[in-house]
Amino acid sequence: MKLVKENSFILLTVLILFLTSGLASAYNQAPVLDQEVENGNLPAVDERLPENPYVTEVVDRIGDYGGTLNWFATNATDDPKLMALYNNINLVRYTPSLTIKPDLAESYEVSDDLTTYTFNLRKGIRWSDGELFTANDVMFWFNDIIKNDQLTAESGSGWLKIQDKLPEVKKLDDYTVRFSFAAPNPYFLEKLAFPGRKPYAAAHYLKQFHADYADQAELKKRIADSDFDKWVGLFESKNSKKFFRNPELPVIEPWVPVTEPPANRFVYKRNPYFYKVDEEGNQLPYLDEVVLKIVSDKEVLSMQVVSGAADLQMRQLMTSNFTLYKNNEKSGNYKVLKWQRNTPSLPTFAPNITYAEDEWMRELNNNKKFRQALSLAINRPELNQVATKGLAVPRQATVYPQWEGFKQEWADAYADYDPERANKLLDEAGFTERNSDGIRLKDGKPIHLTIYIGEDPNLPRTMNMIKDYWKDIGVDMDFKGLEKTLHYTRRDANKLPWAYIGGASWSPTYPYNFIPVSNSYSSGNWWAPLYAKWYETNGKQGEEPPAEIKKLMNLYDEIQITKDQDKRVELWQKVFDIHAENVWMIGTNGLHPQFVIKKNYVHNVPETALASWDYGAYFGPSEFYQFFIEKDAQDK
Repeated sequence: MKLVKENSFILLTVLILFLTSGLASAYNQAPVLDQEVENGNLPAVDERLPENPYVTEVVDRIGDYGGTLNWFATNATDDPKLMALYNNINLVRYTPSLTIKPDLAESYEVSDDLTTYTFNLRKGIRWSDGELFTANDVMFWFNDIIKNDQLTAESGSGWLKIQDKLPEVKKLDDYTVRFSFAAPNPYFLEKLAFPGRKPYAAAHYLKQFHADYADQAELKKRIADSDFDKWVGLFESKNSKKFFRNPELPVIEPWVPVTEPPANRFVYKRNPYFYKVDEEGNQLPYLDEVVLKIVSDKEVLSMQVVSGAADLQMRQLMTSNFTLYKNNEKSGNYKVLKWQRNTPSLPTFAPNITYAEDEWMRELNNNKKFRQALSLAINRPELNQVATKGLAVPRQATVYPQWEGFKQEWADAYADYDPERANKLLDEAGFTERNSDGIRLKDGKPIHLTIYIGEDPNLPRTMNMIKDYWKDIGVDMDFKGLEKTLHYTRRDANKLPWAYIGGASWSPTYPYNFIPVSNSYSSGNWWAPLYAKWYETNGKQGEEPPAEIKKLMNLYDEIQITKDQDKRVELWQKVFDIHAENVWMIGTNGLHPQFVIKKNYVHNVPETALASWDYGAYFGPSEFYQFFIEKDAQDK
């Protein structure tokens, strides 16, 4: 028997009654589109929506149409893509309760053995240029991008594989596609719902840039007129659906990018063909446009927020500025919301156990007692009070407590402030000699660590506190900032001896911080990049890991094909048991709240929700396109 998941809508009955009662339209549209329809530039709203639209249940009330939502960012390269990811349009999506529901797919069927997944697409969904979205767009993505060795899908293809094999993807009809795997794939729906993994592409637009479809003379001219010397570079620049870098590319998202980078102000205007409605049949989104403004750094961003210039802000708010944000709520006409985060630890530090630039440093990083001692030397409660205003929880870098298999012993492992025990472990490790400054020696050389961190202006204060903690046990440390892209690039090249790795996030579909099985930019491993490359390339590159690391990899392989959820939990618990003892990542404080600052006239933003990248890119489960600005505020 197949497991069938589908939407059942009370609205559908209501809409049928509307349509059969002689009324002109079962749906409503934003007033800004009325003239376009009247002039014949747009079809009527009923013709723009699918036969069975996706229905969004609003948080507070049916929204007011119109308005521009302003927010801020500090990175003109990285941040604009978030408008594509915050809404996380995919075949399926996460709900606020973190279950999976259909989205672009009207329903889906999963075989009992978890090897085949059949998706029934909503009939009549259209791209932002009005062209129909069909199974052909899924097949073009799979056959002509994923399976084309010259092209690289923006989300890669590793997440699609089971036992290192891609599935067979078959078009059953214009609105039905089936994914068939060689082995059970119990996490496939969750993998699909993960941000950025969009198994479709605008075939009708992109074929003109693809060597297998384009007129060769025209393609040659397009290449000559571009910044690329081959069709591959041109195609990938045009197919930038994940990053919103090509305003010409048709999208399915609620807003269409109209700004071509580079820029300091990015504008996104409503998509008149967006396929979702609210419970009363109003086509979403409510907002006419969203504007993302780029500022120089987080401090400037904070000043913009407290002055009231941001209508909504989540990204790049600093925990250390909590008091500043709260004290300016009234004058800024906003409210500070505290959403939940499943951040295991922030900051987290990773000694690179595969570091190849210095054998002395590699040997030091591989000393388990050394790692344990450094962890015990950190005064987490003090760090929490000073750096995060006491809002976080002292803990080791491990899974969050909301996970069903969580054990408190993992969070407590080597997380107490115990410099006496730390000193004892270092003595046992053989580092008993010290120089005149009190720094311990290894092979006659002072133990000095350089940790490469990101650009967060709040980090130096934290790093200086940790530097003092470690100096108290005879270990010297300094830190150096790196721009994000360079930070990741050096990690993937195995050039970082120690690294700051942010929150050390984990989910069943994002295991890479805890198991070195990926060397990709967005999912690479920080503490063993060479082992990750060995796994990812089937031993062709990188370095073969020792038995303890192979045990993690084998557990991961078994998890991927285990049908029984309870058994998968047991296997994950073994992974975290191993981590608790080895301390390959050194955590500090975790489970920080995520601030969301919204103006008092912005509505349908939940008072509390889970702010997690893994479960829908922060805003995803909250369905960002239902947020609205009340009419009176728009008119001011």
